[in-house]
Order: sequence, then structure tokens, then C-alpha cells
Amino acid sequence: ERAKDLISNGTTIKRNINPSSKRALGRYLNSIDWPQIIPSTNDCDQLSNMFQNIVLTGVNILMPMTRSKKCPVDAPWITNHFKSLIIE
Repeated sequence: ERAKDLISNGTTIKRNINPSSKRALGRYLNSIDWPQIIPSTNDCDQLSNMFQNIVLTGVNILMPMTRSKKCPVDAPWITNHFKSLIIE
């Protein structure tokens, strides 16, 4: 399963969201000491920004963006997903 973010000139930039990456992100989020972070501020916007930064840090580390380019000489059945399986 892939999330496509940008497609141009036959190049796709996507984030790998396979089951093992999702589990790794869950372990990362579970390892955060949330009870220590939550009372560190009374400002809802600041707390929201901290939460977003924590989640995005995990996503960017554990599910990095990858670039895949479809060559014009590829057979029609050679999809970006197929190429990503070869790389893995």
C-alpha cells in the first residue's frame, strides 16, 4: 500500500506505508512518555504542534519518501508498485 504525493514526468514520490512500517510507527508512538509531555504546557496550540512534530518525526524516519521513475522502455505490466517490490 502506498501513498502517492507527487507525480510528474513519470516520476512518483511516495511514502511506504506497508504493514511493517505501520507497526514500527505504532511502537515509536507507544514509546513516547505522553504523561510527561501533556502537562508540559497549558496552551492547546502548543500541545497540538508538539504532537504533530512528534508524529511527523516518526513518519519521516520510519516511512521516508521514495522516488520511483517509470522508464519509457518498461513493459506495460512494470508498475511503480512492482518496481518497489523489487527494491525491497
